[in-house]
Amino acid sequence: VAAHDIGVGANGVICVAAGKSVYRWTGTQWGRMPGAAERVAVDPDGNPWVVRPDHTIARWQGGQWQTLPGTANDIGISSEGAVWITGSDQRADGCSVFRWKNNNWAWVAGRATRLAVNSDGTPLKVNPDHWTRDTRTRQWRNSGGEATDIAASLNGSRWALRSSDYPGRQNLMYWIEGKWITMAGQG
Repeated sequence: VAAHDIGVGANGVICVAAGKSVYRWTGTQWGRMPGAAERVAVDPDGNPWVVRPDHTIARWQGGQWQTLPGTANDIGISSEGAVWITGSDQRADGCSVFRWKNNNWAWVAGRATRLAVNSDGTPLKVNPDHWTRDTRTRQWRNSGGEATDIAASLNGSRWALRSSDYPGRQNLMYWIEGKWITMAGQG
């Protein structure tokens, strides 16, 4: 499976968006789920939430996709179940940011192009200039290049992808001691 997005739930369930499809790791192989996705995140119970190719949002519940209100470009979920999206209202300064609250999307100040969610429920963002922001510190950080996506793990570590010198490839970076470090090799 050639994935372009990945989501991992707090319980270890892994789902990927590949092509326009959604796949879940069974423990031995990738199983294709019904439906389509551009972006995917997984909640603490192992249920994927997706942004579809038409930017609509859905979550897997009771063995089927439930369409949610609104449209999005990206989605992230914390290990505690806080769900955040970037809206589909792309402007030069990014997209609006929303949090799932009381069965609807609540607008939150700030804009981003991509996001992930820390284990404490606060978002990590990438802006259109490819800088990253941890909303806990309220500081934008130069990602050492062109950050294109960001991820957060259960233990609080932060990871990002950035453009590489090789077309179609990405460099993997991790956050340590207040700065982004590019790992050896290509993603």
